Amino acid sequence: MTKVFIIAKHTFKELVRKKDFYVLLFLFLGVALFLYNETFFGIEDISRYLKDVGLSLIVLFSVVISITFAAKQIPQEIESRTIYPLLAKPISRTQLILGKFFGGLLISVISFTSFYILYLVLIFTKGEGAGIMLVLQTYFLTVLLLCLISAFTVLFSLLFTVSANITLVLLLYFFIYWYNGFLKNILLNSGQKISTVYAFLYYILPHFEFYDMRVRLVHEWDALGGWVVLSIFLYTVIYIFLMIWAACALFKRKNL
Repeated sequence: MTKVFIIAKHTFKELVRKKDFYVLLFLFLGVALFLYNETFFGIEDISRYLKDVGLSLIVLFSVVISITFAAKQIPQEIESRTIYPLLAKPISRTQLILGKFFGGLLISVISFTSFYILYLVLIFTKGEGAGIMLVLQTYFLTVLLLCLISAFTVLFSLLFTVSANITLVLLLYFFIYWYNGFLKNILLNSGQKISTVYAFLYYILPHFEFYDMRVRLVHEWDALGGWVVLSIFLYTVIYIFLMIWAACALFKRKNL
């Protein structure tokens, strides 16, 4: 585990050196402060728009950071040939995959935490707060989402180029997030043979909508039951295990 931690720590340093995080942070701050004016466009009670748009932005920015950082880790090591001294330390290929996964995950979680703290300061200052349990659940489920996204990106980085990987994972995220209900309706209303295909797709693809707490937080609904959060957590852990296991298996067979 020490070697995995060292690789993850080295990966995290890239967040400090690169400007992606700072650009997105200032972009979010600019949009949030713009929405902070309650009389903007003459709309009363704009605070809910601040909560809705603000949370949507910080989740989107965190997902983008997670994908872009995780997608570059292993391909850059191979391209720059720095992977050879790493594996000669000795570090196993499984440890390298785990280190890159946790490093990319650490980057995305720290980025999201920074965004989320700023977001909470803005909405509580505006007087449109939320229950502490709801706030904590939103944070926890978004971190689980970033874990899942990072695992997918690490696996796909062994199959596709960096640009193709980033594009594919983003398309997968938006497609499932926006059209999962559409797939469900097709599954329920299609014929037997077609429904089998759609059922396979529906259940095999990750359900990113499980982690969406935006409506619940904006309208200050009750927090989720403990069994719901636990079920989502177990679902995420199983999915991540399968993705990382597949990534390790592929990497062991890869000729370097």
